[in-house]
Amino acid sequence: MNKKFKWIYLVVGTIILTVLDQITKMWAVATLKDKPAIVLIKDVLELRYLENRGAAFGILQGRAIPLLIFTFALACMIIYVYHKVPEGRKFILFQICLIFL
Repeated sequence: MNKKFKWIYLVVGTIILTVLDQITKMWAVATLKDKPAIVLIKDVLELRYLENRGAAFGILQGRAIPLLIFTFALACMIIYVYHKVPEGRKFILFQICLIFL
């Protein structure tokens, strides 16, 4: 894979995953907000609506600026690592994982 396609995969993958993320969020709001949970497996798995205004597990909740700075720094690190990954078939899975991040 040449470098041009490597970056095209990163951009296209990021766009597709972002669109899918937004679609599932819109579905959750339309289907679950202010409504009872949807039971998928009784007493094991159910879908409920919950808002998290921070990072994972509510970290930095209510602190938009530090969260934006952290997100930007993390995105820059991921892009840097993606750029430094050697080309070759044995690194494709690692590159896909970086795109998902």
